[in-house]
Amino acid sequence: MNEQSIERLRTMRLSAMAEKLKELSSQPKSYSLPWNDLLSMLIDAEYDSRGSKRITSFLKKSRLKYGTAWERARVTSHVL
Repeated sequence: MNEQSIERLRTMRLSAMAEKLKELSSQPKSYSLPWNDLLSMLIDAEYDSRGSKRITSFLKKSRLKYGTAWERARVTSHVL
């Protein structure tokens, strides 16, 4: 069942969720966690992955003259 679920997640372009599910299924202690905690972990993995991809895309498109290291980049979000 997990392999089919992982493949479906990838088909829906939820690759970070698929990877996290694969990781969690290989850890025996994850079976004792409540389902809502597991779901939260999967959602967080996808959310973080998409945010990271977005920042990487912005940095590539910015064409910074001197380049930027991740350690020096300061990311803030503003709510309008």
